[in-house]
Amino acid sequence: MAYRKHLSQKQQAAAQKGYTLVELMVSLAVGVMVMGAAAAAYLSISESQRSLTEKSYAAESARFAMETLGREIQNSGFYPVNEVTPLTPQSALPIGSFATAAESNPATSPEHLRSPVFGCSSKKIDATKTTSVCVAHTSSSPAVDADTLVASYYTDDDFGKDRGNNTDCARATPAAVTGSNVKLFFISNSYTLTPVTLKLEGNTIKTFGLACAGSASPINNYVPLITGIEQLRLSYLVQGETTAQFKSANSVLANEWSKVIAVKVCLVARSLQNVRLQASSYSFKDCADATQTFATGIERKRYTQIFAVKNATLATP
Repeated sequence: MAYRKHLSQKQQAAAQKGYTLVELMVSLAVGVMVMGAAAAAYLSISESQRSLTEKSYAAESARFAMETLGREIQNSGFYPVNEVTPLTPQSALPIGSFATAAESNPATSPEHLRSPVFGCSSKKIDATKTTSVCVAHTSSSPAVDADTLVASYYTDDDFGKDRGNNTDCARATPAAVTGSNVKLFFISNSYTLTPVTLKLEGNTIKTFGLACAGSASPINNYVPLITGIEQLRLSYLVQGETTAQFKSANSVLANEWSKVIAVKVCLVARSLQNVRLQASSYSFKDCADATQTFATGIERKRYTQIFAVKNATLATP
């Protein structure tokens, strides 16, 4: 009986025996290695996802900017066909300024309000002047590197802001044109870049964004639309040019703006934060075909697209 009891105690002790110190240390080491590998994989995946997100942001910013400018260029010069009694004089493009009664005398309004498109090279339009004047961008650090595009057109859309197209780029509704058979609106939008300062994850980011000043909004009040656009260059194709080359706004003569049949848009978009997957330094050619080299992890890329001025007045050969 005592023997059985003795064996039972030994068996019980064997059943309760735990890990040795060596076994415990080996287990902890293996666990730490597994946790470390999992953490490294998680950080790598998170960094890759962040990089992809930043690259996607730059690409989306460029796409939205191109869509915005392209839509304005293609709308420029539009005049509703259901306007039974066109404004006088009914030139090929009766675009003018309401403030100067240009509907009755388009020649008295500034050129940028009398042509489907107008531009400034490395400057912005000053809408306070009675003539089309391009002035320097507001001083900033770094400096603004952008041209300006002015797109003008009429619309007879009488729907509200949520469904219609009767507002300028800042969603301000202009006064209807007096004497028209339908509710006719004149819209002129100016697009350029303006400085933007952001706070993101505790970091201060200085960049630029596509901005717009509408004809129905306060004069020269540029409203930011799309952030992350660092450079904007515009060139114009004029009907009848023997070289068939796009040229800058400085090279377009005053009487040629109404003959512009296409606009080439070039812009440089950037990510807001570092993209660590790319090399420590990289180079690319900007819209002026100048090689730019950066040592930061910010993603930058050039985008170019050509848009037709569909409502341009074409002269008969």
